[in-house]
Amino acid sequence: MLMRKCIYLMIGLLGIITAFVLVAPELFYHLHHVMDIPPFGVICLRLYTLHFIFRGINAVLRLYFGNRGDVTYNSMVTVAGYATLPLFAFILSRVDAPMFYGAYFITECLLLIVNILHYRTVIKKDLEKRSPEEDILYLTVTPQDAIEASRSVREYAEAHGYTQRIAYRAA
Repeated sequence: MLMRKCIYLMIGLLGIITAFVLVAPELFYHLHHVMDIPPFGVICLRLYTLHFIFRGINAVLRLYFGNRGDVTYNSMVTVAGYATLPLFAFILSRVDAPMFYGAYFITECLLLIVNILHYRTVIKKDLEKRSPEEDILYLTVTPQDAIEASRSVREYAEAHGYTQRIAYRAA
């Protein structure tokens, strides 16, 4: 639930920034004191900006996988993303010079597809491993009660035989 809210927030904020740059790229240049916009500058900025939302979602998913201890997967996806970016950039630069910036968008889209597929696989495995007598606890608290709720979850986990590391992670 928290991850979904984080992704929605990421989409909202980065969507606003992306829309701002797509609608008024000249204003974006002027905010950065660039008064003489280079040729193809507007189209390059617009192409580059398209990847912001996908990059943000990928960042949240990588944090999720990292918290689960799936560091190997995170490393492989990061290396694959950085390795394929120059390849796509080279191919697109052969089509048209400003299209070079579309490589960021293509790379992030492919990484998002891979991350979503992995996320679905992980969730499916978790559900299969769960025994029928296990309960899932969903907890909603007000911001004022969050610290006490976190402390209670940690104490409960430690009292029921979980390691301190897992207890803190659960809290």
